[in-house]
Amino acid sequence: MSAATQITEEKIPNPLDHVEDILDQNHWAYSRMDDNKLALCLSGKTTEYEILFLWDKNYNALQFLCQYDMSISAQNMGHLPKIISDINTSLWMGHFELENLTNAPIFRYTSLLHGNKDQTLSELLERLIDIGLTQCERYQHVFHLLAENSNIEPNMLSLAMMDVAGES
Repeated sequence: MSAATQITEEKIPNPLDHVEDILDQNHWAYSRMDDNKLALCLSGKTTEYEILFLWDKNYNALQFLCQYDMSISAQNMGHLPKIISDINTSLWMGHFELENLTNAPIFRYTSLLHGNKDQTLSELLERLIDIGLTQCERYQHVFHLLAENSNIEPNMLSLAMMDVAGES
């Protein structure tokens, strides 16, 4: 039996049930679309996020997608490949991409959930949500700049990409 076959034979309970528990604890409204899909909208510090959880029981994998409620302007699409590449290079987990139909930036992260006990799974899911939202908040201002401004200079993007300490 190959390693790939062994991976798919280990079946774990649907983690979306645990995601629902976490969302309920935070009093966040969500929609369970089917056994393998759950969606919600959340307010960040300055923008709204559309979040989607997708469960694939064949791979025991949970995918977390967090889409910004904004579209990158056509004038700034030329800046996007370098910006996304620079951002993704700095990330340890997950990546950003552009949704083709809406030109909205999306953070995507997939986690394999093999061998997790219920308690550990809940903690893992809480961290997954926290990491995803933290990364989205971290780069929100960069994507906002690309969505709202038509004449962007490279130095503006360089400044927007810098990590800052504190808040104003």
